[in-house]
Amino acid sequence: MLVVGAGISGSWVAKELCEAGLSVALIEAGPTLAPPQMSEESRAAVTGVRRASMRQAVQSLHPAYSTGAPQYFVDDLDNPYISGGPERFIWIRGRQVGGRSLTWGGVCLRFSANELSPGGERSPHGGWPITYAELEPYYAYVEDYMQVRGATDSVATLPGGAFRPATELSSAEQQFKNHVESRWSGRHVLKCRGVDAASPHPCGDVRWPPTTMQHRVLPAANATGRLSLHSGLVVSQLLTNRSGDRVIGASCVKRHVGERVELYGRAIALCASTIETVRILLNSGCAAAPRGLGNSSGCLGHYLLEHAATVMVGRIPGRTFGEGLPTGGAEGIVVPRFRNCGEPATDFIGGYGLWGSMGRTSWPDNGDALWALSAMLEVLPRTTNRIRVQSNVLDRWGIPVPRIDFGYSDNEVRMRADAETSIREMVESLGWSVEERVQMLPGQFVHELGGARMGENPINSVVNRSNQCWDTPNLFVLDGACFPTSGWQNPTLTIMALAVRACSVIVNAI
Repeated sequence: MLVVGAGISGSWVAKELCEAGLSVALIEAGPTLAPPQMSEESRAAVTGVRRASMRQAVQSLHPAYSTGAPQYFVDDLDNPYISGGPERFIWIRGRQVGGRSLTWGGVCLRFSANELSPGGERSPHGGWPITYAELEPYYAYVEDYMQVRGATDSVATLPGGAFRPATELSSAEQQFKNHVESRWSGRHVLKCRGVDAASPHPCGDVRWPPTTMQHRVLPAANATGRLSLHSGLVVSQLLTNRSGDRVIGASCVKRHVGERVELYGRAIALCASTIETVRILLNSGCAAAPRGLGNSSGCLGHYLLEHAATVMVGRIPGRTFGEGLPTGGAEGIVVPRFRNCGEPATDFIGGYGLWGSMGRTSWPDNGDALWALSAMLEVLPRTTNRIRVQSNVLDRWGIPVPRIDFGYSDNEVRMRADAETSIREMVESLGWSVEERVQMLPGQFVHELGGARMGENPINSVVNRSNQCWDTPNLFVLDGACFPTSGWQNPTLTIMALAVRACSVIVNAI
């Protein structure tokens, strides 16, 4: 069994399949990094990453770049892409073992039955072919394994889960919660759900943070003795049999020497991250599939999704010096979606949720306590938001690069305006003010989804309800590319749950 991509979904697939008794070859384009406790000098020697800012001009736009390590992000000159418009798309990449789990904040929010629906007005081309009830056991399994923390309270748009006990809200967050819930009956301020970065698992590798795949998931796969890790192999295309209805292997380029090699397996799971997975499928066209592997529907590459997001920040009057509490993961608050599902209908379809923290940190200039809220906006699937390959532009390894055409519709523009108004009315009614507002560029929030959508039939989708390619039954798409709609929630927990769910099908299929 070949698994392409040793990031979040690929690591989970390797673990589940190895524990089920299969031998897994896990292919990763990037290097195996040293644990973060090593010095910067030692880590640089291991990774060989060039740090000049001109080589990471795009990657440096990620919010965590300035506080993270440059080697967790790709070299833009070696890994080019084309942003075709109508808006600039920021493609943030982490090509290394562990993938973007090394920069993941650890927030774990379930989709609700509202998101996991067959479509309707939100998705006239088809929504999810699976229900919340079908995915719920896999959510619980992943939450328990990752030791997700969270309060047991839940609302219709954000179900509860298998949580470890939640930590306390900050005093400012409690003040905000009391005020909002007393003033707006349809709005709920909940403790965020996520991986506790400060509490390693007793069986985890303590050299790595609990949010990373190297902490517990990859070690579990390796402990079976059935995992072979092939880092530094860049997959250029998948190989098929003569009729094109089965994959037989992957053609790769050795990262540092340029030598081409081929790896073979009875089935392949694509877990390379949304855009890279679609790129591989498009570059894997053959006589039987000239438009790209798995593209008999013509949907491959279309319906790219990426949350629109706005971040608003301000001071908390009368509070000096933050409480010094952690942020990210389980720390902070979430306001689940309340538009078009409780409060009166609006002039847009779908909804948004808010995530943030209050009073945990201080304003840089004078120590005033700080509040911050991010609005995560659901984006409707549109065929014009798409990924193609640009055959005349090649990356460092001679592989055609993706062209990403993306733009937000009037629906998202109206939704964003409503989200900003909602944030302002909640904080200003408390006597707080908005001092900074940033509208994130498409891709900058790193929630890209879609392009190889899941569906009920092969006419309007690429994979079936088990993430199995309609055209090529031993090929599975197990990362965010399979999403038919985006929801408003952070997608990582759903990606992991879907990957685990599909593994039982893989075991039976091969």
